[in-house]
Amino acid sequence: MANGKVAFQGGGISKFVNKITDVALTAQYQLGMSGLSKFPFGDRISVEHMNVMCESTSLPGSRFSTATDTTYHGITSKMAYRRDFSDLNCTFYVDTRYDTIKILESWMQYIHGPDGLGDYIGDREGYAFTRFRYPEDYKCNIHLLKFNKNYSNDVVPNGVNGSNASITYTFVNAFPINLSSMSVSYGPSDVLKCTVDFAYDRYILDNIGSGGGSVNSAQQSTDNTTVQKSEQTNTAPSDNAENSGDNQSSYTKKGNYPPSPASFNNTPSGPDE
Repeated sequence: MANGKVAFQGGGISKFVNKITDVALTAQYQLGMSGLSKFPFGDRISVEHMNVMCESTSLPGSRFSTATDTTYHGITSKMAYRRDFSDLNCTFYVDTRYDTIKILESWMQYIHGPDGLGDYIGDREGYAFTRFRYPEDYKCNIHLLKFNKNYSNDVVPNGVNGSNASITYTFVNAFPINLSSMSVSYGPSDVLKCTVDFAYDRYILDNIGSGGGSVNSAQQSTDNTTVQKSEQTNTAPSDNAENSGDNQSSYTKKGNYPPSPASFNNTPSGPDE
């Protein structure tokens, strides 16, 4: 933006339409509950059941908790000291065998229940008591894949209408903290659903590097830079040893290493690694 006006972008109306219509939709996603396999109730059928019965969920968000710095008189600034993550909310369809409720209730019972106390104490006895398991015993990872309608798991060849562009969230050490009640009535029937909230330590988004950019894009940029250096090395004249020394000193002044033979094989070397 210059002088308060929007800068002109070339390409015409067709390019603008292609950009504005190339948007992701909300109906293409898949929840991965493979972490349930570590529990006694997490057999293969239960895992596959939970993967396909998720009716809705949400991509996670996070915020920073900040502290106020008043070191300088008249100036107030904030700094981040903790990153907070919102809970993962999922709504599942309930099948006619009520396996969805059984799996979630088994998980809650596994976290806090009379299991493991022995046969001499029944959960229906008035003097029965419960205890919590250790966190590492009831936490597992949950994955959320967001893709497009032309998504393909395989590498898409040229000329084929498909794409493997996607993002995957990994929720580390997740476990259920709230299983909402489900209302039933004699009124008009509807599909029975159950909603559960999962807490987790943090989430990891794939293809995100430390600089906030795509890892694949950063690697491609590094490879392109290496190729350009290799081409410059092949075309640069080298008359005598004195010129060679000058070239090496110029690389040292710039803080870079001179091109090595490994760079001709598209292998990054020196600080580009």
